[in-house]
Amino acid sequence: MASYTQVSYLTIIGVAALPALLYFISVAMFVRIEAKRSHAVKLEDDAAPSLKDVLKGGWHFLLPLIVLVAALVHGFTPTYAAGIAILSVVVASWLSKHPMGFRDILDALVMGTRNITTTAILLITVGLIVMVVSLQVSAIRSP
Repeated sequence: MASYTQVSYLTIIGVAALPALLYFISVAMFVRIEAKRSHAVKLEDDAAPSLKDVLKGGWHFLLPLIVLVAALVHGFTPTYAAGIAILSVVVASWLSKHPMGFRDILDALVMGTRNITTTAILLITVGLIVMVVSLQVSAIRSP
């Protein structure tokens, strides 16, 4: 959105903060109302870890998200910011108990390539359709 509108990512975050907050509050209220209406009860799970335990064991997995947002705020293109964030995933894994080795990185790249294929085909198709329609509109407007 920042690249299309030529508005800084920080401005877009500032403008979108209130609508996003209102949206998530309304979703939370809807879930609460639906839970009350259907008489849902809270389940207790003694084996579930606390938030403190989760953050203690997995705080480093927040690093790629922080790197992605920081790169976008500093004005990098979305593609470049995504590339940096992907590299930070590998670095973040090195801070965990099970760091990624060369083979794990290679397997992740192969799996990512397989998973992105259908999305890439869809995006190429949409891009072609938009280009054809815009060329037709411009041809109609200029005799």
